[in-house]
Amino acid sequence: PAAVPAEVLTGLSAVARQDETMKTRLAAAYALGTLGAPFMGPMPEAAAGPVAADLAGALQHPDAATRQVVARVAGRVFLQVAGREVPPVLGDALVNAMNDGDPLVRRWAMDSLGWLKYERAVQALTERQSYYGRSEEGSAALHALARIAAPASAPVFRALLSSSAPA
Repeated sequence: PAAVPAEVLTGLSAVARQDETMKTRLAAAYALGTLGAPFMGPMPEAAAGPVAADLAGALQHPDAATRQVVARVAGRVFLQVAGREVPPVLGDALVNAMNDGDPLVRRWAMDSLGWLKYERAVQALTERQSYYGRSEEGSAALHALARIAAPASAPVFRALLSSSAPA
């Protein structure tokens, strides 16, 4: 596939953040998740900052469905690839989204943090896993920690080796 122009990606992220209709916001976010994925070629440098800022802003949208989709798409668009770092504005917004009132937003945020390999989230994910244990929230945090694979998480996994929980 050909590289997607920066204008297309920034336009989609802006629509996902601020359009008035939910259907349009969600369609733009899903299109961004497809066209902005690393498999479509590297994201132009001119687009990375504005797209990250728009996605971080969209995680504050009053509509839960928008926050759910954006939390999910963020991990796909900024999937950790060699030579590219996660913009801190987006990583920190996803960490904050772990405290969202909607459980799906929280779980998608943790999933995306894992795909992003966002090491600044390790402490928050570790605390969440410890607090929620075997619940879906605890399992989501553990899964994200496994993807990040930070050396600081090794004690968490060692402690769980003898667990009887299948997850």
